Formats: sequence, structure tokens, C-alpha cells
Amino acid sequence: MNVFVRSIPGCIVNEITWNFKPAFTGNSIRKIVKLAKRLSMQRRAAIRDFLIVSAGITVLPSCLRQDDKKITVALKNIKLNADQQALIADLSEMIIPATNTPGAKELGVPQFCLTMLDDCANKTQQENYVKGLEAFEALAKKKSGSNFMKCSAEQKTAILEEAGKSKPEDPINFFFNATKWLTVEGYRNTEFFLTKVQDFKLVPGHNYKGCVPVSKT
Repeated sequence: MNVFVRSIPGCIVNEITWNFKPAFTGNSIRKIVKLAKRLSMQRRAAIRDFLIVSAGITVLPSCLRQDDKKITVALKNIKLNADQQALIADLSEMIIPATNTPGAKELGVPQFCLTMLDDCANKTQQENYVKGLEAFEALAKKKSGSNFMKCSAEQKTAILEEAGKSKPEDPINFFFNATKWLTVEGYRNTEFFLTKVQDFKLVPGHNYKGCVPVSKT
């Protein structure tokens, strides 16, 4: 009996065990063996199908991204496509470039900018930011005939200089100044800045000594 039980999935062992009789005929044993084999095959098929479905679920997000690896942050409240996120990353790098110290991209500043825009900006600010971004994209194409990411360093500098001269009511002005502020703020909150540039102390006055000997003068 134990031989047959080990060949049958656990979920039906009790059912088959309860149907066993003290005496077995040759036909009954053959039936049990066939049942065990059929159930074992069904179990292998179920496991195979489960693995296939699991693999499909894993691959599905990549399909939805259309093999685009430029997406850096999944946004809920502000709609920015992959190219727009890449543009913001490039702009952040132009504001704080890599020199003998890490630049904005290496320190993850663009992700900070996108997260702050998505979580902390109100709807009006988000709409104004997107309008300014679209106007900035149009300016880049007008100045260079291409998108901002494909521009040379000189072309990018010229575009930024013109964006910096925009009037307060110009959508580009809001986008450009907001990105500058977010980039600087994100950089100032990186581990690199707080440990290598500014000696940050989590608790001000941490070297305070509450009990020291005092000598009379």
C-alpha cells in the first residue's frame, strides 16, 4: 500500500486510502496503478502550466514597457514618457555634471526629481511642469533639429541659456527653474554630498557633554 501512496499526490491520498480493501485482486491493483500514473501525469502537467504562466507574468511588464529601459520611475500622478524622463535626467546632468565628483545621474538625482514631482507637486504644478517640458522639447528641436538627448554639449548649453532667459509667464521658465531647484535639492540630500562635501551631523551638538567637572575661578 505504501508503494502506491508514494506515487499519488498528497491531496488524494486520504480518498484512495479510505477506498482500500484488505484483499486486492489483480484487476484492482492494475486500476490503482493506472490511476496513480494518470494523476501523476496530471500533476506534472499542472506544474508545467504553472511555470509557463509564471514566466509569462514575469515577462509581461517588459512587454508593456516595449523593451524601453529608459523608464526610471513608475509615476502615478504625472504622465511622463520614457523620452521625457530621459530628457529630465540629461538636464539634471547638465546642471550638476560629473567632474572629479559624481554627477546628478550617478547619484540618482533624476529619480529624486521625478519622485518629488509625482508625490509632492499639486495638480496645477504638475500640469505646468508638463507644459513647460513640452515647450522645452519644442525649443530643442527648433534650435538643433533633434531632441535634447541627441544634441551636442554646445547645443545643450545654448538651449539652456535661452531657457534661462525665458520670461516668468513662459511655460519653459517654470519647467527649467523647477528642474534646477529639484536637481540641487536632490544633490544636497545624497549620501555623497552629506558625507563627502558637507559634514552632516544627524544630531546637532552630538558631542555635547552634559556632565563635566567645573573648577572654581
